[in-house]
Amino acid sequence: MNDERSMLSDPGRRRAAFRGGPLVPLAALALTAAAVSGCSCGDENGLPDDGEDGGMQSHMDGSVPGSDGGSRDAGRPPVDAWAAACDEDHPCPGDSRCVDGFCRPYGDGGTNEGCAQPPPPGPMLPSLQCAFERAPTGDPMPNAISIRHTPLVANLGIPSADPTEPTHASIVYVGVPSTAGCTGQGVLRVLDGDDCRQQAVFYDGAWLLHPSVTPAIGDLDPEAHNGPEIIAAAASGGLVAFNVDSVGGTTSITRRWSTTLSDEETPDRWGPSEWGRPNDCLWGGVSLYDLNDDGVPEVFFEGAVWDSDGVRITTVVDQSTPSVSYPVIATNGAAMVIGDFDSDGKAEVVAGNYTWEYDRANRRFVRDDVYRWGVGVPSGYVAVAELAEVPGRPANEPEIVVVMNGSVFVTTLEGQGGLGGTALATIVLEGNEPTLRYTGGPPTVADFDGLPGVEIGVAGGIAYEVFKLEPATGGGFELRQLWSQVAQDQSSNRTGSSVFDFNYDGRAEVVYADECFARVYDGRNGDVLFSQGRASWTWLENQVVANVDGDSPAEFVVGSSDRCASGAGGPACPLVDPIDRGVRCELDSHCPTGGVCDQGFCRCDSNTECPANYLCSAPLEGTPGGTGNVCRAQHVGCEPGIRIYEGANGLWASSRPIWNQHAYHVTNVGDDGVIPRTSETRPYWLTPRLNSFRQNVQRLPDSTEPSADVTVQSISAYCGDTSATTDLSATICNRGNQDLEDGIAVSFYAVGADGESRTPGCEVTIATLDSGQCTRVECAASLDASGLFEVEAEDQSGEEECEVANNSLRTFGQCVE
Repeated sequence: MNDERSMLSDPGRRRAAFRGGPLVPLAALALTAAAVSGCSCGDENGLPDDGEDGGMQSHMDGSVPGSDGGSRDAGRPPVDAWAAACDEDHPCPGDSRCVDGFCRPYGDGGTNEGCAQPPPPGPMLPSLQCAFERAPTGDPMPNAISIRHTPLVANLGIPSADPTEPTHASIVYVGVPSTAGCTGQGVLRVLDGDDCRQQAVFYDGAWLLHPSVTPAIGDLDPEAHNGPEIIAAAASGGLVAFNVDSVGGTTSITRRWSTTLSDEETPDRWGPSEWGRPNDCLWGGVSLYDLNDDGVPEVFFEGAVWDSDGVRITTVVDQSTPSVSYPVIATNGAAMVIGDFDSDGKAEVVAGNYTWEYDRANRRFVRDDVYRWGVGVPSGYVAVAELAEVPGRPANEPEIVVVMNGSVFVTTLEGQGGLGGTALATIVLEGNEPTLRYTGGPPTVADFDGLPGVEIGVAGGIAYEVFKLEPATGGGFELRQLWSQVAQDQSSNRTGSSVFDFNYDGRAEVVYADECFARVYDGRNGDVLFSQGRASWTWLENQVVANVDGDSPAEFVVGSSDRCASGAGGPACPLVDPIDRGVRCELDSHCPTGGVCDQGFCRCDSNTECPANYLCSAPLEGTPGGTGNVCRAQHVGCEPGIRIYEGANGLWASSRPIWNQHAYHVTNVGDDGVIPRTSETRPYWLTPRLNSFRQNVQRLPDSTEPSADVTVQSISAYCGDTSATTDLSATICNRGNQDLEDGIAVSFYAVGADGESRTPGCEVTIATLDSGQCTRVECAASLDASGLFEVEAEDQSGEEECEVANNSLRTFGQCVE
């Protein structure tokens, strides 16, 4: 029914007094509909504004009351109290949609033409898209295949193999021989993100590269429109920048500059030899940020800063003696984290125990003791995100996560009264009590469980752990462990990780590789969703997620430094992943080699029914019951180099075509590799969907299907026959493009004085609701008619809607004589 007739059939029922209404009963309910969020309705206390006759109706049906009792055209710019501003992060409430930045009501029979959702993604189902594990014929350093750092992703403008296709991203890394020691030397390799073929390699005996330092990618000269450059650490010290050019079907890498001191002539060999520690292993990563707000980035590495031409500007602590040990350098290096975290228009470097602010006039960093976190918080690996509302602190300032010395620390950026930052909470990583054994790696921040707030993921020597900052009993905060999974990282015990919401359900999965296996974990509980053998002595590397081949779904990129073979020089690993429960499935067709799907796992009788590099073995304890064995990952078949994994069903969420540096947090770089100005860099921690660190942004895949969208257009309350009952009604609409045939549950509640607690009133089920249709439902509740009421409408099909913020509506009610 689309005539929106009232289904209140009792002719003797008392009705509410509305402007222009035909009846004025002895007892009626004056009300105004108010959305749960995003709507400015009523007076300063949230109560309805009284009209001259004691009440005014608010419609969400395409019209609003006019002064003559009629309605005026809702197509004009909204001027009514309920017409809220809206954008991608602030959707419209009730039966309205966002038009030109304001919430406009739907008209009669209206639908959201763009209402579509991707099909259900199904199980994780990664499959190997391609691998680079052998150098092509004629390679200048064919044994330099191993990778020790975080692989990078960016579109370098290299033409696709198919000239009719647009360009897509490439994989960038420094290849090194597996047998090279801590001070090994490597070459720069660029691979096609689609098929892993080598697009270009740079080899110059005078400019070999340090393989354990993660390079950075960014446009050093945006006005030239030549695309992004690659900046890497030279094995001889300092940094080297490279251009990537494609001419006549040939792609080449050329050296753009190497770092110099401020005189622009003397080579700057910044590194362990210059620091007086020539035997140090150089780790860490290069970072890019626009300090001067001039549209051109500066380059950061291990406490030093260069301009876009490679000329030294300053050191972070403004010391001139290179042999001094710099506080910004954590043990074995840490990628520098830079941003305007206090929103004062100036860039800060956050290093763990101090924050330094950039003085543009004098071109130097000044340590700000206001932001000193004091004794007990070391220099370490850092992430920055909004973790909690801290009393006494500005709402627009994020918190700092530091990992070092076997512990996780969370601090404020600044303390109360300018006395230095406050350490909010700390927790010791597993395996570090009673004595310190494992350092812990660069932290990741994301929404792991789909519940309010974000969590912290950290890899250590014997476990991957996820923590949440929560209010502590008796005041203050504490870090609570949500889950832990066994890991093997006895070598560096400080690897990183990344996270991504592959199945776009609001919960991030974890992508983490230890010495023996690359895995994807369920962010809620750490359950292993996918595992594949790999071998690495581990450094600070993390695996990355990006759209590397230009299609819609994202892929993840895994690096290995050694072979998965006994006696091959790699770490000693178990033959079968000890925490992998098997290949996941929902249908038999998800089992690629003819196995049977039973209780969510592909079942097998022999190895021939398992994918390559999997073993048909007995299920682990706790695996859901089913018939037959399961296919579990083996530590076999892997080689040094790069592997790219894609979703076998092609339904993973899409993402950006870039991951440009170790300290990646989405808003630090554009899709085209341009580094934003300080004044134009979005404070990502203030936007819920971007409040993360080392997580790439989720985008829906191109493949979509029509979807439903349940909305609540209006809610009404009528005084019942007794003071203890209320007759409730609501108009429910389907503004999507798919008919609803599985029922809509409509629930009414009385809302408590705190605005949060609710008392159930009554429920009604709508059997079906076609696209563009609205219908009115009613039920009687044993509730007092005075107070605040809420109605919620929920599609019972279990399918995703286009928007869920419009599934509820609230109204204040009051019986009047």
